[in-house]
Amino acid sequence: MNRATVRDTRETARSGHGAPWLLLSLLFLSGCSLFGPADPAEAPVALLDGKTVTRADLDAYLRENLPRTGEEDSVEEGDPDVVKSRLFDNFLDEEILLAEARRRKVTVSEAEIDAYLGELGAGSREGEAPAPRGEEERRRARRNLSIQRLRDAFALRPSLLDAAEIEAYLAEHREELRAKPTVVFRAFPVASPADAPAREKEIARMKPRLERAARTGEDLGLEYGLLQEASIADLPEEYRAAIEALKPGEASAPATLDGDTWIFYLVAGPTPVVEGEETLRERAREALARDRVEDASARQLAVLKIKSRIEIRPENLGFRYVPEPASRDAAGAGKKESE
Repeated sequence: MNRATVRDTRETARSGHGAPWLLLSLLFLSGCSLFGPADPAEAPVALLDGKTVTRADLDAYLRENLPRTGEEDSVEEGDPDVVKSRLFDNFLDEEILLAEARRRKVTVSEAEIDAYLGELGAGSREGEAPAPRGEEERRRARRNLSIQRLRDAFALRPSLLDAAEIEAYLAEHREELRAKPTVVFRAFPVASPADAPAREKEIARMKPRLERAARTGEDLGLEYGLLQEASIADLPEEYRAAIEALKPGEASAPATLDGDTWIFYLVAGPTPVVEGEETLRERAREALARDRVEDASARQLAVLKIKSRIEIRPENLGFRYVPEPASRDAAGAGKKESE
């Protein structure tokens, strides 16, 4: 809207030839920035039953959940818009569940948030205090715990798992339920790939001390590497390949992931894990319970979607929204997307 239009409209309102609401109506219909958010982060990316979900909310979710790769926005199938679109769909699903959790007055205590953040342990190493957590991290933790508690409630209301179900699950999934062989290794950080040769020489000089510690269990400081014990299967592919090529007492070539470079020294392993039948049975029970939670949650979410009024604002997303194939429309019959 140009200045002349605004001036003419104001004069019309003052002269009595137009209703007082006319000025507001024209300004709104013209898309005047007076009524839009000045900060793009506050722009709505969706409306859930009239509640605004902002770009800032979505951006925080994407930062937490986007796959980390060496190259920014380098994701599977080479299309970051598809990955972000599916994460946006998941984000909206979680917002629907969060609204239902609030409606049911699901509560999470500060102690539970502390325990949740403590389990994440991001950024802390052996012997170091956990990194301090800000209010934003606590807010996300409360959100995640509230949604999980609601999902658990969906699944735990029906009958408890019986022994026959657990035994059948164990028979079908026995091998995948077994714990994978473990390795004990030391991880030495490398400041940059250019520093790797000097770091390798330093580790070679440490080798007699490292071998003695492997035999005696001597507790060495962090300057002798970060001591870890882990299942081989749980390691990132790049690290797993480097460690699997080693024999105890050998050091790996530098391995880089997400911009971090490490050299690994294999202390022991791989060592098979010996487990009793009762351990496998308990693991089967936990896995079956998780499956039940996911199934029940999916059914309840479909019901909530039908009951909810959802409007997507794709122009505010910051990426090209790619709708899911037709199956999404069947799953979310209540969803309406505004162009």
